Amino acid sequence: MTLFQKQTQFSLLLQNLYPKEEAESITSFVFQELLRLDALGLRMKKEMQLGSDVSEQLDMILKRLYQHEPVQYVLGISYFYGLRLTVNQNVLIPRRETEELVELITKQNNKGNPKILDIGTGSGCIAIALKHLIPHAEVYAIDKEENAVRTAKLNALT
Repeated sequence: MTLFQKQTQFSLLLQNLYPKEEAESITSFVFQELLRLDALGLRMKKEMQLGSDVSEQLDMILKRLYQHEPVQYVLGISYFYGLRLTVNQNVLIPRRETEELVELITKQNNKGNPKILDIGTGSGCIAIALKHLIPHAEVYAIDKEENAVRTAKLNALT
C-alpha cells in the first residue's frame, strides 16, 4: 500500500470518530511524526510503498485512537510554543489557552530578572517555554507527582 492510500484509509476511518477536518489533522500529525516527514515531505513521497512494520504501527495507533485515547498520548508527543515535548498519562496535554498564558507572562516580564515559579508543572511546558522566551529569568518548576517531575526533567533536557 502506498503512503497516500494508507493516509486516505486512516483519515476515512478516523472520520467515524471525528469531523473530517479534525480526522485529517490527526492523520497528518500521526504520519508526520511516525515517518519523520513534514507536510511537504508527505506529499512528495505519496507513492512510497509502506513496509509492513509501518502499517502495523499505524494499525496499532488507530486502535488506540478508536479507544478515544488522545493522539498526543498515543504518540507520546505534543507541541507547545514550537517546542516538541514528551507527554504521557502522568501529565496534562498542553493546550493553546496555556500558550496564551505564556504570551501574557512574557509580555509582563520581559525586563529585569524575573523569578518565575510554575507550581504543578506537569510536562514542564510553561516553565520551559518561559525560559526559552525570557532567558534571563530564573524559572523554577515543581510538581507533587514524581512521574510528572520525571517527564518535565526529560523535556527540559531536550
